[in-house]
Amino acid sequence: MPSHRILLVRLSSHERQRPRHPQGVHLPFTLKYLQAILLKADYSVQWVDCQAAPCSLEDLICLTQEWRPHVIVISSTPRERYHLKALACSVRKHGDAITIAIGQDVSLDPSSYLNGSSGVDLAIPGEVEQVCAEAIDALRDRKGLKDLQIRFQGNLQRGEPILVNRLDDLPFPVYAQGELTRYPHVYPMPIRRRAVWGHLLATRGCPYPCMFCTQITRESYGARPRKRDPARVVDEMEYLNRQGATVLAFDDDNLTTDPQFVKTLCREMIHRRFTLPWIAHSRVDNLTPELAHWMRQAGCALLRFGIESAVARIVQLLKKGGDASSWPATTQRAIQVARANGIPTLGLFIIGNPTETESEVLETIRFALELPLDFAQVHFFTPYVGSGAYERFQEEVNPAVIPEQHHYQPPQVNLSAVETRRLVELRAAFYRRFYGRPGWVIRHTKRYAGFYMRNRQALQTLFAGRGVFMG
Repeated sequence: MPSHRILLVRLSSHERQRPRHPQGVHLPFTLKYLQAILLKADYSVQWVDCQAAPCSLEDLICLTQEWRPHVIVISSTPRERYHLKALACSVRKHGDAITIAIGQDVSLDPSSYLNGSSGVDLAIPGEVEQVCAEAIDALRDRKGLKDLQIRFQGNLQRGEPILVNRLDDLPFPVYAQGELTRYPHVYPMPIRRRAVWGHLLATRGCPYPCMFCTQITRESYGARPRKRDPARVVDEMEYLNRQGATVLAFDDDNLTTDPQFVKTLCREMIHRRFTLPWIAHSRVDNLTPELAHWMRQAGCALLRFGIESAVARIVQLLKKGGDASSWPATTQRAIQVARANGIPTLGLFIIGNPTETESEVLETIRFALELPLDFAQVHFFTPYVGSGAYERFQEEVNPAVIPEQHHYQPPQVNLSAVETRRLVELRAAFYRRFYGRPGWVIRHTKRYAGFYMRNRQALQTLFAGRGVFMG
């Protein structure tokens, strides 16, 4: 099968206005797993990530005409739907490749992909790495296309994403030399060498009902937690180290959903004397002193917590779970536990929440300044398609703004009681007050000066985003 050519593409909306806020580049796990499966099956695979290495729509079209792939798998979000249709239309006009759409847009708006209305030949929602590889096998001749369209039509009609249940059946993603450098995080690390980020998932699924959460901001699908064999996870960590990674990111939606799993994973790291620092996302109501101890012993260098708000009314509205009135106390306890175990922390906050007043935003700012956080990150409330917020406020969301929404940009749909311009000013004031404290600057410089000396590009990224401090 080496002559069967497969082109894998992650589209980008670089032509649109990009948020000024510093941000990293997320690894497209589904496409990377699919690439590994196809290479193992001896397909000829070309991989283009337009977010990691900008590639225009015109360049993509030229590539399809020159390389003439048999199958093109295209991953996109709602922001790239125009590009998806334009690419599929060009392929249909100038070639005979079969186009398969995957990714967030298919999963969030499956009705737009029914009956060929999107211009692609096939659309598959969810975690599709295995079934997409099976589909490509079935498309060795075009006779299997109709059966595949019928097979996945039901998933689209029911809005039912496909899930990978046996995560350990997936191979490790394959990386070209230097490819890991295309997927940096913006967080400084306590290392005195170049930061090359390796990304992995130890779990998939998140059972928490947060109102603002959507596939656009998640890395996996479904509410049911699924876990890998901890030994297999550490195998991949060692593999990433051999590929050149010097720091690792668990990109799980919430690594600490099952604390016992995390303890077992940490024990495996310690047993193997794995030494690379790593980061993860957690919830404040998951972290215990015992869990924090094991995570720190295993090399945890940063925990990211979705704190969102200090106001019980807003926490309840956002459906963060548990007792909203005790959320500030739970948050303080978790940050103190992490700090006592030597784990730096990042607090994620949301402002501009539905019906939120300026005094409530200011209460959250005061709360953030009282916490012993190492970093703070502020989003604007965004009713993304697929979120509980979108279901509740859909009538107030102009469909024309859906492709333009981004939680780092001034809100296209402002559901708060604060004017949009004022929200931008409040976020800038939030950042200035948090990062402008002399004590914070001194502590940060002592801990991370060695990192910045060897990672000048990290400083350049932060400096490029300085506009968020101005408002």
